[in-house]
Amino acid sequence: MEEGYPERLLLDLLEIYSPSGEEGEISKYLSRELERLGFKVSVDEVGNVEARWGEGRPSVLLCGHMDTVRGKIKTKKRGRVIFGRGAVDAKSPLAALICGAKKYIEEGGKGRITVLAVVDEEGKSKGMKHFLSRCQEKYDYAIFGEPSGAYALTVGYKGRILVRVLCETTPGHASAPMLFENAIYVTVRLIERLQELQETWSKGGDLFETPTLCVTKLRGGREDNTVPSVCEMLVDVRVPPTMTLQEIKEKIASTIYEFKVKEDKAKIKFEFLDENE
Repeated sequence: MEEGYPERLLLDLLEIYSPSGEEGEISKYLSRELERLGFKVSVDEVGNVEARWGEGRPSVLLCGHMDTVRGKIKTKKRGRVIFGRGAVDAKSPLAALICGAKKYIEEGGKGRITVLAVVDEEGKSKGMKHFLSRCQEKYDYAIFGEPSGAYALTVGYKGRILVRVLCETTPGHASAPMLFENAIYVTVRLIERLQELQETWSKGGDLFETPTLCVTKLRGGREDNTVPSVCEMLVDVRVPPTMTLQEIKEKIASTIYEFKVKEDKAKIKFEFLDENE
């Protein structure tokens, strides 16, 4: 591998702004670069870049994501540290996977390597879901380039469920709050009930095997002089490998149903917007 290539590759990737949903430019760059390195490259319907080399076994999948969260950070180098949007999550891991594959090939490695750069990892995982829905190959090994905060191999990640809850009540004037049910207050009481569920889960001990939930958005009311008649919240739930998505969904559903029975002045609806196991 030519001297300085890993750094140049990373800097090139960081210079391309690629928030979720806007991966077109970086997808084209990766396609050209991987073809230059000798891979057979294809881009699928959602924009994933898939680069293949070799035949036979072992068959190894090297997967990273090319999108980032929004917000631009000027790319710069200070000593041995490189800064930029995606420098940690996760353009440096993606660059490392590409460089690792390049070195393996140069040193006469055998088998089949697939470098996969997916879109929308920071969104709803559209890229990975699409790949899994059509993938027929069985890999002997899979390495995912994702920061973990641990200076060691990470052998597992939690799944995710996104829950939307909508609470509706009868509107009324803010001068007589005692006469009307406040949708925000009802939602806060539901949050307290969900916190009790979290406390029950947390008694299990091991942090990685414990489900977690977090209210990530809360929006209520329409006017500043009326008792709020609507409140919406989003709840992010993380699911450990020791539990199934269905198991967690059933527990959340039963908790909300039990709460609804006691809140006869409010209409409470909920839905599962997204899930990843």
